[in-house]
Amino acid sequence: MSSRKSQSVTTRLVGGAAGLTACFVLSGCQQEDPVQVHAYQSVDECLNANVYDDGFCRVSWQETLSAHAELAPRYEDVADCEVDFGEGQCGPLEQEVGGAQYAGHDGGSFIVPFIAGYLVGNNNAGVYRTPVYSTSSSGYRSLSGQTVAASAFSNAGQSLRPSSLRHPQSAATMSRGTTVMSRGGFG
Repeated sequence: MSSRKSQSVTTRLVGGAAGLTACFVLSGCQQEDPVQVHAYQSVDECLNANVYDDGFCRVSWQETLSAHAELAPRYEDVADCEVDFGEGQCGPLEQEVGGAQYAGHDGGSFIVPFIAGYLVGNNNAGVYRTPVYSTSSSGYRSLSGQTVAASAFSNAGQSLRPSSLRHPQSAATMSRGTTVMSRGGFG
């Protein structure tokens, strides 16, 4: 009987140690240093804030447009998109916003949310740039689905975990009739 009890305790300890090891190997359990991010509606707004230099603001906007064209959630029709992002906040991917044509369009006829701005920041671990979208609930969210506070659009900015700013691997194809998504982040 004590042999069984000892075996059970050993199994639990080994299993727990394996889980802890996997946690550190996969980096899912490591504490992240937050990054201070700022949201801007245009390159000019970024420049006028005097937080980042001209090159950073312009490159960030171009990279944001590319990420949007490649990874924005895709809908089959405007009505479905507007449920998530609000009335008048969606259109064809190739539609111009702010005078900039989206690069990298794959030729499909998808409806996507319009960009409300872009979120930028940097820390010792890297530089972060991502599109920001208006939501139907009068808020904002990043490409990864992270809620973005309205204060991020001020000089105060917002402090976020770097993992919440990472881009998804592929664009989500959204469907209202079923709950089909090709990646997490929106829903």
